[in-house]
Amino acid sequence: FPMMRDVDELVRATRYIATRQEYKTMRDARDPKRALDDFWLGLSEGPQGARQLISTYYGRVRDANVHFSSMKEGWCTDRGMVYILFGHADRIRRDRAGETWIYGEEGDVNALVFRFTAVARGDNFNAHELERYPGFRSPWEAMVSTWRRGKVRKR
Repeated sequence: FPMMRDVDELVRATRYIATRQEYKTMRDARDPKRALDDFWLGLSEGPQGARQLISTYYGRVRDANVHFSSMKEGWCTDRGMVYILFGHADRIRRDRAGETWIYGEEGDVNALVFRFTAVARGDNFNAHELERYPGFRSPWEAMVSTWRRGKVRKR
């Protein structure tokens, strides 16, 4: 942590936005680097767009590893997963019970709110679990679609 240099690690990190078939294709490819490049080129409007997507995506993976790692890589945690897809929250509230991440104007009915509960697990001081509910599905799918159209914005 935090840097990813191995192609297998880079492929593994795409699991949040790759379809099952795309992920399997990259994992099983004879040339995984080429398959990974093809994946990113397929999401963008050319090499420059692919470079921007890669920079944003793996920059967020790196940031997640820096901020959310403990017993496992930060990008594999619930906070890392949300951070990679949605970027930095507009507002973060912390208390003893955990963290609340707010995307949009606080108090606005359209704001997206993620609540992470701190979980005590031995020496794992940095463990937080996302409080999941069905209302996340629509914004989650919309954000994955935004990534897949190559239209994600830096946050």
